[in-house]
Amino acid sequence: MLDQLVELVQVLDHDDVLLPHALRTLIPHFDNPQVGWACGQADDLLPDGTRTSYESAMPFGTIGAGAVNSWAIDHEANWPVHCAALMMRTDLVRAAGGWAASPIDEDIIMFAALSELAAGYNDEAVTWLYRIHEQQTHKTDMSRLHSQTGRTIALQRIQALSRVGLNVNGQPTPVRNFEAQAGDAAKYNVAPGTSWWK
Repeated sequence: MLDQLVELVQVLDHDDVLLPHALRTLIPHFDNPQVGWACGQADDLLPDGTRTSYESAMPFGTIGAGAVNSWAIDHEANWPVHCAALMMRTDLVRAAGGWAASPIDEDIIMFAALSELAAGYNDEAVTWLYRIHEQQTHKTDMSRLHSQTGRTIALQRIQALSRVGLNVNGQPTPVRNFEAQAGDAAKYNVAPGTSWWK
């Protein structure tokens, strides 16, 4: 029964680092009932312990419902928000179907639905460290094999929400007309600290 009392969920991949101020930075954004998710910036944490930063693809501040997905659709289904350290409303995660049963990009599939339904907040503070190492899941053959499939499923979720026309807290789902076909995943060809989206 305890989990029914938890209003927010903070995500963190097992190999990344949440900085001590992360929660107190992100939680206040949920005082706005329209905000369903929030994220801070990440620095890459290199194997030698040094850190490098990179520019955010999205503007800082409130991000309207559907805006993240509009960006992704325009960039061959490459999402501009990293899902590894999101904070989200628990009820909205459940309403969006939770993490998908997919071999890869299950977090993107969930976030595509959630961010289509509700606005978010992109905080300029660095709240977590993205650890770079050779055992990262996205560097495996399995990830490369299934990446387009996972991101295509995310696009299909966006299409389905548009057709159904759900409305959360007065935020209507955008009406969309696009082909659900993912291009190459940009994350496979980017050096640490590089803004891959430019």
